[in-house]
Amino acid sequence: MMNFFKRNLVFLVLIVAIITGVIFTWTLRKTPDETSDITISEYHAIVVLNEDATVTISETWQMNYPDGYSVRYRDIDYIRDQAIYPYSIGSLTEPSLDISSTSVLVSKNGVNVTNQIDVGYSYLGDSDDLGDVISCEPQRNYCDSIFTGFIHDVKMSGDITFHYEYVS
Repeated sequence: MMNFFKRNLVFLVLIVAIITGVIFTWTLRKTPDETSDITISEYHAIVVLNEDATVTISETWQMNYPDGYSVRYRDIDYIRDQAIYPYSIGSLTEPSLDISSTSVLVSKNGVNVTNQIDVGYSYLGDSDDLGDVISCEPQRNYCDSIFTGFIHDVKMSGDITFHYEYVS
């Protein structure tokens, strides 16, 4: 009788080990769409130094969002560290963002959806989806923020591409 239990116990342990292995392997094979993480599949930037000493920046962020997200903020710092900024800040050397050149385009699965989402800018005093004034967090000088809100028919899940352009 004892041999019967030992044989069945070994068989039961073997079955549990196989099931655990299958579940573990299935968990590892999840795609980015099935995880709870936001992933950046590609980031591309073009930085051009203009003749007037301004810098034109074009950024493309290809990202994958799981379900449950609805907003994104892009903070743009146009002075890295005020303590080591090479000039004394005055009217001619004040770091700035050219707000007339700032733009964002958003596409979902390759389709432009910019006109179907909310876009707001901190320098315009716009508010986000909760009614809070858009700002860089933590609050700091020489930083502006761009808000994108997927709060209508377009859902912020799957492949989302953000394309930002700005001059500083």
